[in-house]
Amino acid sequence: LSIRRQRQMCIRDSFTSIKAAVDGAGWNMSDIVMVRVYLVADPATGKMDFSDFNKAFLEFFGTEDQPNKPVRAVVEVSGLAVDGWLIEIDVRGARIPVNN
Repeated sequence: LSIRRQRQMCIRDSFTSIKAAVDGAGWNMSDIVMVRVYLVADPATGKMDFSDFNKAFLEFFGTEDQPNKPVRAVVEVSGLAVDGWLIEIDVRGARIPVNN
């Protein structure tokens, strides 16, 4: 697989795993208020591929089922702590208490 295809799969798999963890905790993706992303630069171009990240992001946020879009920061990095990782995503969730 090309590095681009691997990255696309990693991004989608990462958001799928996050969704499973959020759902498992009794929350949902609309509770996510912040997303911080570290993308490894493509070795061929030396730059991150924001468009591939954005495509996957928009499968989980800003949809008809889940119209909310959290604040996000996407940072290009030369590498991550674990060799071979192409992406790291940090999310924060919050709920506004409902007054009874």
